[in-house]
Order: sequence, then structure tokens, then C-alpha cells
Amino acid sequence: MASGIGYLTVKQVAEQWGVTVRQVQRLLIKDRIQGAKKLGNTYLIPVAATKPKDLRVRANRLAVATASLAKSAAILPYNLLTETIVLPSKRTTWAGPVVPSYLTTTNDKVNEALQRQIEAEYAIFSGKPSLARDVLHSIELSAETRLCRNTLGMYIAISLGDYTLYRQKRQELERVLEEIQDKTFYKLVELSLAMVDMGMLAPQLAPEWLKRGDVGGLPDKDKAFALYQQAKYLQGIGSFEQMFILCRTLLSLTVQEGHFTITEVYLRLLCALACTKHKELGAAEDWLVSALQLALPYDLIMPFAENFYALGTPLQQVLERNYPQYLDRINKLSARIYQNWTKFHNYYTQENITLLLTRRELQIAQLVVGHRSYKEIAAIEYISIGRLKNILQNIYNKLGVSSRKELWNHVVWNASEYEKK
Repeated sequence: MASGIGYLTVKQVAEQWGVTVRQVQRLLIKDRIQGAKKLGNTYLIPVAATKPKDLRVRANRLAVATASLAKSAAILPYNLLTETIVLPSKRTTWAGPVVPSYLTTTNDKVNEALQRQIEAEYAIFSGKPSLARDVLHSIELSAETRLCRNTLGMYIAISLGDYTLYRQKRQELERVLEEIQDKTFYKLVELSLAMVDMGMLAPQLAPEWLKRGDVGGLPDKDKAFALYQQAKYLQGIGSFEQMFILCRTLLSLTVQEGHFTITEVYLRLLCALACTKHKELGAAEDWLVSALQLALPYDLIMPFAENFYALGTPLQQVLERNYPQYLDRINKLSARIYQNWTKFHNYYTQENITLLLTRRELQIAQLVVGHRSYKEIAAIEYISIGRLKNILQNIYNKLGVSSRKELWNHVVWNASEYEKK
């Protein structure tokens, strides 16, 4: 049944055109369907609307490329995230990121591309996004590297604040979604996009299967990573208790003695974040210490820089006490990338998260709108209540607000999602 006179729903149009709902939604976002109207959170599409050209390709158009991708480990843009890293012993040192033997092929060019891909990923996680961009540009474009280059390219572009590079890489992946017919590959491309979208805390962009945690159809090696992205989605909508349960479960199923993955580091940071939200600062510190112990011997500082603003004072205190030599690097990297990720978040969610506050001011503002008492906030920040009130007044003056309610929309990411809860 049409949702209005002369109009159809997105689902009805998808069925009529023989494509997925996701493909129709992407066309609507790109304004490629004439006469479509947005009504609240949905769209109305004229009955007479015609399917844009090249929405789907004939089966033979990407048959060769798809077959090559489906058989190649290079299909995955996050090999290093899911790759097991052996913890160093007293007798050994880490030689750096290399392509695991099971990923190598008989094609030397593919092997070289894989090695550069992992080097680009390592450059990102060690806090060198400019180096990662240079390495990425040296990777030869092919069917095997197409997904990797574009996914990493988006991630790097946001970290550097490069809108042009980001749009170029995202549009390329969206074209892949319009073209691809293999269901497993389609889901992997959606997961690649979701990795970036959840990184900028834009939960409304998550595919429905990710929101549900439906990882069926994905390769076994990538199911845990997909569920980590679901945990990021739960973070985005403020479901911290569910996020904590999911992260704890994933860690219990995936942790191996003497080994770890970078995804595991991120899971531990999410557990720490959930504990801070529930005022369990001792438990949060334990999670932070365990994550730092795994990552810092490999100079993997990006996970902490990305979460420095969210974890605030607890992370800073743990670093000051246990790893003071890393504090300045992580703090400076965090200041750079937070600005860029926030700008992208605001653009894609139409929110207005402020960029005017210092990291400490933002931390205090978020504690204030989180209904913490002045006494609690002062204890967390190691300042007097009088000093706290002065800082809060300065925050109000900077943002031109006069109440906690007004402050909320300037400092809480996805405020509308929180208000639904």
C-alpha cells in the first residue's frame, strides 16, 4: 500500500526495482531519485519515479573482480586489527608488521600490496596518519586492493581532516555496493563503511544487520570484529550497559594467552568507558592498565588518542602514573584528531558538538550534563568545588548558554539517540 497519494516507501521501491533497501537509501542521500521527499526520518518516492541508470550491473561486469576478491585475503581492509600479535618475551623483540604466511599468494604484486596495506595500518595505529596516507598511495590499485585502499583512505582522511580524499574514497565504496551481487562481499563492504561511521559515532548510518548483531554470512574470522562494531553502535546510542556486556563476552571468547589483537585493545577501552559511565573508576582504571600493557610495547597509541576525550581524567591519570613518556604524544595526537573527527561527525549527523572547549572543559561539561554532583566532579578532576564552578561559568560563557539543558546539545554526541532511551 502506498504511504501517500502517488508515493511509495523505500521498501516498496526496492522490491519494485529488484534492489536492496540500502541501495535505494544511498540513492536518496545522493539525491538521485527525482521527486523524492523526506518526511521526518523516512522518504516518500513518487510512483512514477524511474530507476537511475547503472544502479545495478549485469552479472558479467564484475564477475572477474568479485571472484578475485572473494578468494583473496586482501578483501579485508582491517587485517592488522584482527591479526594476532604475539606478546614479546625477554628473549625476543617485535620485528614489526609483516604479512602472515597464510595470507601470502603466488602473485608477488598482491603480496607486496598486502605488506604495504599492513604497513599503512600500522602507521595509523602508531599515530602517523600522514605516513599512512603516503604508504597507501603507493599501493597499486587492483581488484585485490580496492576495498582496502578505500576503507583505509576514509579513515586516514578523517584523521587528517581531508574532506576531498574522504568523499573520493567513500563514493568509490558506495559504487561497489551498487555494483556487487555477492552477498558475503556486500556485507563486508557494508562492514567497512560501518567501521568508519561508528568511528565518528554516527549510529544512524549503521546497517540494520549490524544494529541487531546479525553477523551471519560473514567469514568466521571477521564475526568478532563485526560485533565490536556493534559495540561501537551501542556506544553511539548511549547503551553503555549492553555495550559492556557485549565487550566482556567478546573478550572471554577471543582472548588467547600470550597473544592479542588491536581489536582487543579497543574492546578493553570500551569496557573502561562503560565503567566510568557507571562511576566505577577503580574498575575503569584496571581496564585501562590492561589495554596500555598490551598496546604500548608496540607503540600503538592511536586507540588511546581516539578515546582520550571520552575517557578523560581517568586515562590521563593512568598515563601520568604508569606511562608518563607517552602522555604528551597521546595528548597532542588526540587534540589533532578529535577536531577532525568531530567536524565529520557534525557534518554527517547534523549535530553541533562544540569545538570551542579545551579537553578538560569538555570533560567537565559532559560530567555536568551526566547529572554528576559538583562534589563528584570536583573529586574526579582533583579541584575544589569553587574552582569547578568558575570553570563551568567559563564554559557557559564560551558557548553562550545558561543551563545544563542548553549545554547538553553542545557536548553530548548523538543527543537525540540518548533522549530516546
